[in-house]
Amino acid sequence: MAKQRQKILVTGARRPVAQRLIRMLHRHSKVVAVDRRTPKHLPVDVRCEAVDLRRRALDHLFRRHRFDAIIHAGTLTNLRAGESLHHAYNVVAVNRLLKLAVKKGVSKVIILSSAELYGHRPANTVFLSEDAPLLAGERFAAWRDLVQMDLAGCVTAWREPATEVVVARPVNVVGSGIESMAMRYLGRPRVPVVMGFDPQVQLIHIEDFCSAIQALLAPGVRGAVNIAGPPPVRISQALTFLGRKRVPIPRTALTLALKSAWPMRATGFREEELDLIQYSCIVSDAHLREATGFRPAYTLKDTLRGVDETY
Repeated sequence: MAKQRQKILVTGARRPVAQRLIRMLHRHSKVVAVDRRTPKHLPVDVRCEAVDLRRRALDHLFRRHRFDAIIHAGTLTNLRAGESLHHAYNVVAVNRLLKLAVKKGVSKVIILSSAELYGHRPANTVFLSEDAPLLAGERFAAWRDLVQMDLAGCVTAWREPATEVVVARPVNVVGSGIESMAMRYLGRPRVPVVMGFDPQVQLIHIEDFCSAIQALLAPGVRGAVNIAGPPPVRISQALTFLGRKRVPIPRTALTLALKSAWPMRATGFREEELDLIQYSCIVSDAHLREATGFRPAYTLKDTLRGVDETY
C-alpha cells in the first residue's frame, strides 16, 4: 500500500526562498502555498491561496485543511516597514500560527529565523551554538521583533510536546533570485569594507538550505537549529574569488554616509548593518548534522558562485 503523502503548509510563498522550497517539497508532498497575495509561478499541483496570517482567513484555512507540517517563511524583513507592521507580522501573526498548529494537532512546525540574530560583536566566540543568547536586537532595533518571534518558537517547542517546533537559524543564503543581505552586498562590483577589519562570513547555497529544511521535517528534531554550509571565509577572500573591487572606508565615514542616504532611499543598507561587515558571527551546525545527518553538497567555491547565479 502506497504511503500517504504529507500535506505541508508553506507561508510567505511569493518569496524566492519559499518558492525554491516548494519546488523541492511538491515532488513528495501535497503543498498548500499561501501569502498575502496569491502566490504565482508555482507547480500546477501546488494549491495557492491568498491568506493574511493576521486575519481570520488563517482560521478558515485550518478548517479546510488538515496539515501534517508547516513551514513559516513569511517573516517580514523589509527594514523600511514600520515597527507596528513588523510586530504584527513577526510576533502577533506567528503566535497565532503556533497556537492554531498546536490546537489542530500539526506534527511539525518549522519557523525560518536567522543566525544573524546572535549578533555581530567583537567579543563573539567562534562557532556559536544554539544555546548562545540572541543579542542582535540590542544594537539593531529593527530585529527585536525577529528575536521575539524566534523565542516564541523555542518556548512553544518545549511547552507543547505533541507538536515538534523547529526554529531554523540559517546563515546567509545565496543563489539565483535570492534576496539576502549577502547577495545585496557581495553582488556589487565595488564593495565597501570597514577599514582595518576583515571578518569571516558564512554562506549556504539555496539548494543546500532547502535540503536542510527537508531533513528537519523528519520526526525527532525540535527547538533551535543552526543551518550552515561550507566552512566560513573572510570577506577579502570572498571578494577576491568573485573578482570584486574592495573599497576600504573608515567606519565613521560609512556611518555618516548611510545615515544621510537612508532617509533619501539612496541605499538599501542601514547604518546598524555595518556590524555585519565589521565583526564575525560564526555558528556551529553540529546539532543539525548529528540530528539529521545533513551535509552540504555545495563546496565553498560553488557556494560563492551562487552570488552571481541568475535564472
